[in-house]
Formats: sequence, C-alpha cells, structure tokens
Amino acid sequence: MMTVSRLFSPRWTRRSFAGTLAAASAATALSPVAGVATPAAAAATQLSVAATVGGLRLLPPYEAPYDVAGRRELAMDALTFYVRQKGNVPGRSVYQLPAAPWLGGNLDPVPRYAWDMAVPGSLPLYLLAFPDDSGQFGAAQTTITINGEPVPDLASFVHGGVTAPSYGYIRDYAVLDLVFAPPAPGQYHIEVHTRLSHYAPAGSPGTNWPDDTVLAYDLSVAAPDALSRTLLRDPSGATYAFSGSDLRRVPDPGTLDALGYSSRDVLPASAGLLAALTQASDLPWLRDGALFQADGGGALFRLQAGKRLWVKNRESVAAEPVHTVDAAELQSIPPALLDDMLLKGAASDVYHVDRGTVRKIPDWKWVADKGLNPADLIYVPDRIIATLPQNSPEWRMPGGSVMDRTFDSYALGRSMVYRVFLPAGYDGPAKSGQRYPVLYLLHGLSGRYDEWDGYGVSEVANALSADGKFPDVIMVMPQGGLGYWLNQEGGTPWADYVARDLVAYVDSTYRTISRREARAVGGLSMGAHGAIQLTLNYPDVFGIAGAHSPSIRGVDNAPAYFGTGDTFARHDPLSLVQDSTLANPPQIWIDAGQNDPWRPSAEALHQALLVKGWAHDWHVYPGEHDGWYWGDHLWDYLAYYAQAFAKNGIR
Repeated sequence: MMTVSRLFSPRWTRRSFAGTLAAASAATALSPVAGVATPAAAAATQLSVAATVGGLRLLPPYEAPYDVAGRRELAMDALTFYVRQKGNVPGRSVYQLPAAPWLGGNLDPVPRYAWDMAVPGSLPLYLLAFPDDSGQFGAAQTTITINGEPVPDLASFVHGGVTAPSYGYIRDYAVLDLVFAPPAPGQYHIEVHTRLSHYAPAGSPGTNWPDDTVLAYDLSVAAPDALSRTLLRDPSGATYAFSGSDLRRVPDPGTLDALGYSSRDVLPASAGLLAALTQASDLPWLRDGALFQADGGGALFRLQAGKRLWVKNRESVAAEPVHTVDAAELQSIPPALLDDMLLKGAASDVYHVDRGTVRKIPDWKWVADKGLNPADLIYVPDRIIATLPQNSPEWRMPGGSVMDRTFDSYALGRSMVYRVFLPAGYDGPAKSGQRYPVLYLLHGLSGRYDEWDGYGVSEVANALSADGKFPDVIMVMPQGGLGYWLNQEGGTPWADYVARDLVAYVDSTYRTISRREARAVGGLSMGAHGAIQLTLNYPDVFGIAGAHSPSIRGVDNAPAYFGTGDTFARHDPLSLVQDSTLANPPQIWIDAGQNDPWRPSAEALHQALLVKGWAHDWHVYPGEHDGWYWGDHLWDYLAYYAQAFAKNGIR
C-alpha cells in the first residue's frame, strides 16, 4: 500500500521580483533634483531597513534589486512600456498598481482617481506615486498614507534619470516610487496626495488642472495560492522564493528544477534587502520522479521535468511513497496537460484539456454528459493558466491555441510580452514539418498586447478556418505602449523592436515562412499608422499591410518625437507613400468608420496611394472609432489577409 511521509526542512528564507534587472547597478548616479537623497545619505536613514507602515512593509530604496537602478526600470515600464496598465505583466514579478491616467500626456488630471482591486499574494507591489519632468519636484509636495498612517522620509524614494514621453516630448523625469514586500492577507487603503499647482510640463494645456490630486487604492489581498514567480539570489548563492509575505530558501538546484523554475527566473539581491525581510522555513526537498500531494489531500502527482503529472489511477503506484507539501508549493508547479483533465483557478472559469490545449466548459452538465468526474477538478493558479495554450471554448469548434510569452528585445533592452496564436494542429505529428505565414497585429493607443483578442480575433480566425476561408497562420500580438510603433526621436526605438527583434525572434522560435511575402502587419488606430510606417520603412520585412481606422497625424498635431522635416517624413505614412521608390510595393488595405473623426486622414492616405498608382483596398463602413467597429469587421480583415497571402502564393 502507499505510504505517506511528511517533508520537513530547516528554518529561514527571503524574497522575489522580476524583469531584466540582473545587470543593474546599485551605484547608478542620480540626476540633481530637489529632494533627491543620495545612496550614502539614505544609508543613514531609518529606511536602510524595511519599515512597516499601515501593515505594508516598505522595501529599502537602495538595496538591489529594488535600488535606484531597479526602480528606474520599473518606472520606465509604467511610463513607457506598460502605460495605463495594472497588475502582473508577464515577464515581471511585481504587481504594478495603476498610475495616474494622465501620465504620458493626452489627458488632464482631475482631483481624485480611485481603484478597488483584488491583489494576489506572493507579489511585491510597485507604486509609481508621482513623476515630474518640470525640474521642480520635491518630496514635500506629496504625502502618502497607508491605512491612514503616513509614509516617512519620502525624499529617500525620489530618484532621477528616468527618460519617458511627456506630452509628445521625450523628457527626463524625477520619480517618487515605492516597492512593498508581498502583503499579508487583508485590506489596505493607500492614498497619494500631490500638490499640482507648481507642475505644468511643457506641451501640456495645463489650464484646467486642479491644484492637487488624490490617487486612492483599496486593495484586498488574498492568501497566496502559489510561490512567487521569480526568485532572489543572495551574494553567497542561496536562492529564495516568496510564499505569501515570507521568504523561503530553495534547498538545492534539484528542487529548483522540480518546481519548474529556470535561471531566467532568478534575480541577484543584496544581503541588506534579504536581511530586512521575514524569513520562514526552507522549502522541502523536491525530486523529479517522486509522488506528491497537497497536505490537505486531493489529487496525486508525479514530478516530471518541472511539471506535475496527474496520477489518476492510484492503484498503479500503490507501492510507492507519497510525500506531502503545502498546497501553494504544489500549485506553483505547472501541470502536464493530459486529455480530459479539468482545471480551475481562482476565477470562476473551469477548463477541459483537449488534445494538449485548455478549453472553457459551459457548465457542469457538459462535464456529466462527457462522463467526467467533477471530483477530479485540479486547481491551477490563474498566473499559470494564463501561460497554458488556450483553445476555443467547448461550445465552439476547436481551433488554434493562444499563449502569452515574453522575449528579450535588443532594441529596448528589456523583456517584452507578446501573445501568439498557433493554428490548429501546429504541434501535432501531421503538421510537424509545415511552415506558416505570420500576421503581426498592433494595438491602438489605449490598448495593449491582448487588445485584438478582446475583440475576438482568435475566435474569428478559428471560425473562418473551419469554413476553409482562412489559411493556417501564426498571429503575433506584441506590446507597444503609447509610442506609435516608430523609432522616436530621442526616445524608444519601437520600429526596430518590431521589425528587427520581434520578427527575428518569431522566425527562430516558430516554424515560419521567413520572407516578406509571407509576413503581414496590421493595426488598429495608432497601430494602423504603425502598420503602414513599418511596411514602408522595412520593405524587406513586410509585404502586406492593413490599416484599420488609421489615426494619421500631421506635422502640426504629431507628438514632438515624430521630429520635423525629413525626420517627420520618415515617420509619416503619407510622406512615405509619396517619396517611395519601391519597385515592388506592398499590398495595402485601409478602412475607416463613416463617423470616425480620423476618417479624413485615412482618406488622405487613400488619395496618396491613388496618385502613386499603387493598387490597394479602400473601405468606409458604418461606425465609429471604437471596439464595436473593429470587432464587427474582423471577418473582413482576416479575409483580406488570407487573400493577400494567397496572391503571394502562400496558402
């Protein structure tokens, strides 16, 4: 019969965070900004060790990886790469609290913004309290309270040298930001009160600004359901993971492998940071091939190459010992996907594993009709479910699978997230040698990498494929911030990131047809501008472009990072068409809604193409400049890309 043993381990631990900060130096020089403390001065303050304020533990502002260099990277994420976003961005292990929506320009502040959100355990919290590009910022202009208790010595948390867009200009910011250790379960109320009367960044209207503004955060923190995604390594080489608000040492490399971590998940941390954190018992020793279950009972798993393999037939392993571990430890390990498994995370959705992908089920009657046992339901944390290949829901035809992944961009100097759609059967033996065209889909100014799927592009692709109207195509949806997908003057090289880094990575990672005739790029609004600009600036890379509701700006209303004169012309779709000497122009589609305020600029692009003599598709449909319009016309868009590939001999 099976024997059950309890794994014990010695006592002590540490803490976690993610990104591309491994090479960041704690000695990075600061810009001379009023109220900015130097590392030497900060070392003498009470915040050289962690301070607890209102139940949240502040992490020391000059201890890696949350030192000035590390927080500069987090601030750049919030101001440039993941603007207007919140939560845990793939590839980062901090939970980014939402920043004021007026950051980066385009919106004026109002007296109060408030958010009410559920926050997972085992994640550090990052708060971008206030950035200033006016050169007048001092910590005395801002107060931060947590559950009514003020945060002391805010000057220690101000740093400079953060370069990001501000009302179309690339400027250097002084930033007040904080990182909190993963909070214990409970309720937390954070308020950031900033006096704005002094602050008027160049290029902003500034006329309707309030004298001050309050950012209010109501956080509900649940008990953790998994270990932290990223690990910390101290100067001696010991490695630690967060389990809730506690740090726990990983006892050896074998345990690291069994938990499914890789070297990319580990960040170097200073001894000072680790000493400031709460330490708990070591994680238990885990080994590949051993049988485990959670200490509360439930399903039985065998650890296998960094995954947990469900053992449905317990009698088959009756003679082997079974080790018990905390549920959060076991749930940190991704599941090996076996057909007819039932998975569930913290959210309400339940998933069925079908041919190596996960599909939402409609209800429990479907489970009964399928002959499955609801008692076999396996819990998988939401952050891990998001990394599994997602297929169509069970009430639709099965199709391609969607996954969120990250890659390292040389142009941006950081890891960036993207979503990939792989056509049905991509991993199956029948198509093991097949190569595929690629469609790159760019989001709009207010969107992010998953915007296209928010309108249903994967489901429409599956439906059209089932009817034989859409070929097997890989679709890639990258993250682009607010930067118009161009190489900004003095700013971010968004175009090189897509056309050089991302395309090269996709071609080396997936089975693509790596030539321009088999690459299309399409976009919505800002992304439509980007699609035309990228296709004409990189004609060796893209042979097909789709501009859906393009928001094309003239020199009089373009952000300053577009440049002027010849520089503006290199970024402007109209000028690029007019000045092109291409002997083999790309295939181009343009559409706009009848009531779209940007329709005149789309019509101007259409006219420029007519004058140039380039054949193209031009459509005006009923509708506005919004998601309803784009969702309604996905069927037209994907049909166009299918026809364009076919015209190039790609089927």
